[in-house]
Amino acid sequence: MVRVRRALLFAQGIARHYVYAGPPGREQDQRRLGVLRTRWPIWRLMDSIGRELIHGRQAALPSSLQPPGGIPRLPLLGEPEAAELYLSIVVQCRNDDYGGNMLLRLNRMLATAARMLHSANLPSEIIVVEWNPPLGAPPIHEVLERAPDTGSVSIRVIRVPTLVHMSMPHHKAHPIFEHTAENVAFRRARGKFILKTNIDNILSPDTVLFIARRQLREDSVYRATYVEYDVTRPETEGMGPEELLTWLFGRSDLLTNVNLQLAELRPQYPED
Repeated sequence: MVRVRRALLFAQGIARHYVYAGPPGREQDQRRLGVLRTRWPIWRLMDSIGRELIHGRQAALPSSLQPPGGIPRLPLLGEPEAAELYLSIVVQCRNDDYGGNMLLRLNRMLATAARMLHSANLPSEIIVVEWNPPLGAPPIHEVLERAPDTGSVSIRVIRVPTLVHMSMPHHKAHPIFEHTAENVAFRRARGKFILKTNIDNILSPDTVLFIARRQLREDSVYRATYVEYDVTRPETEGMGPEELLTWLFGRSDLLTNVNLQLAELRPQYPED
């Protein structure tokens, strides 16, 4: 990353020299700057990569190359530094009630995850990508329910409009492109690590405690055992996040199923 940043700063200096090296003349400079921004590939490359860099700086020019009135600020090398986050949880959806009780499942996932992350004092965020919102349905950000005592965990909604969806091949056959939506969030995630999941997946307390140790390796991909269980049963109605977690992970049939799956997986993945 340091080498990339240095290379971009060097190229930025060359670009500005190209714009401002000629005899003083506002019209000439503006024409050169317009050509540089629209036709010169390295400008577009710097702009694309630069926006992804967190720590941006402006390259300085010698005083002999400074144009009258100073150098205008160019939109290169990233955005202002964001708060340091350890984890970004990414999910995607659209408010179409896919699978039934969609909003209930989404809100329960958000509430339980945010509550555990907050309790573990883990700097984190949850990103919900709303892809191709259905006509007439309320926006996702209007139907999310914020659980109490979870204020340290930000929940961001990124809305991808229908026009973007319609610009993609096979858009008529698929109302949502899940992996593309997840990539939208990956590019905008602020966490050091990313956990991709689905709106009806409830993380176990052990999983959150494992992440909260802050010992994840940057050269590894982690996975967790997935177990199907109905968390929309009538007896769960009105449960808060802590009560729901206690109920869910106290089910003997669920725990038995988990242990059986782990026993089958261990010989298949001895390196885990």
